Amino acid sequence: MILYLSSATSRAVFEEKFLKGEIVGVNPAQKFNYNLIRGLSLFTPVTAISALPVRSDVKSERICVGEDGVQYICIAAVRGKTRKIFNIINYKRELKRIVKRERPEWIVCDAVSLSSSWAARYAARKYKIPCAAVVTDIPGLISGKRGIFETLSRKFLERYDAYILLTEAMNDVVNPRRKPYLIMEGSCFPEPKEARETPKEKICLYSGALWRNAGLETMMRGFVAAGIADAQLHLYGDGAFRSGVEAFCSSHENVKYMGCVSSEEIVKRQREATLLVNPRRTDLPFTKYSFPSKTLEYMLSGTPVLMTRLPGVPEEYEPYVYFVEEESVDGFAAAFREILGKNEAELCEKGEKARKFVAEKKSYAVQAERIDRFLSGLKGKN
Repeated sequence: MILYLSSATSRAVFEEKFLKGEIVGVNPAQKFNYNLIRGLSLFTPVTAISALPVRSDVKSERICVGEDGVQYICIAAVRGKTRKIFNIINYKRELKRIVKRERPEWIVCDAVSLSSSWAARYAARKYKIPCAAVVTDIPGLISGKRGIFETLSRKFLERYDAYILLTEAMNDVVNPRRKPYLIMEGSCFPEPKEARETPKEKICLYSGALWRNAGLETMMRGFVAAGIADAQLHLYGDGAFRSGVEAFCSSHENVKYMGCVSSEEIVKRQREATLLVNPRRTDLPFTKYSFPSKTLEYMLSGTPVLMTRLPGVPEEYEPYVYFVEEESVDGFAAAFREILGKNEAELCEKGEKARKFVAEKKSYAVQAERIDRFLSGLKGKN
């Protein structure tokens, strides 16, 4: 049995909170951890304990639900600045209750969340249960912050019994004691879908966090410079650069900000698009430590993908996506003109090959089986 600590909850609870406006913006941690929880449950019982990412002004009661064989427990959340402290207290209560009833073989946690990682390490020491960290980011690396929460999170990262990492480069930073580790870029949830239909319009689409360093401005300017009369660029998501995106869109009719929509709706719109774009800059220090979750999400849609050559993306992905050869306005313009100039049959073939690759090699079940074998092989060694 595995105890999994993160901000992820059941699909039904998350969608309810999202539609109520209690959870806002982009939440890639929900999708990433939800996929792993569901996958692991195929091989061993899983109880998922979460601190929901609700707004700071929202009070949330404890929730306990079952979905697809997984028990999801959402700890109560208080309003205001003391939430992180109360999260830790409530995590401890839940862990004590569960460990008394059924002793887990492993505690697995999203190590980026301070409250999850603190509670996981506390329970591991107190109850002598091995603890594995799922590391999707290095605290403070993207934001540049070096406050108390980032410092503590970095310290906690060094104290796990095993690591599940996105890229090889992460290991040198987070695993100084050279504990066992597994590289796993991410996972996807390949539900049965009807064949993707031929797009009715030429729509290029970006979905995700709207922040300045994401390369969005260069992408938008490149799209306009491409001068493709019958094409549009649509952007979905939220973030600190939203106002910049909206300002650009107000001056260019063929670039549109579409707001935030549900997970189901964004998947639908991705499949209706002609091209999905990830313009993340490669010159930033954190890129070699990251593997954008949208890469797998995009590829699974069956719609062809255009992206930058991120150092954290393995070479095995190269045959299945298009790349921007020069990260400049002219480089993006050239890429848009070339790809949108291809015939639909060629684009469909590219997208379908990408979909099959991730569905067969990177599905939630395949990746979870790797994790299960990895953790099972470490039994008795900690």
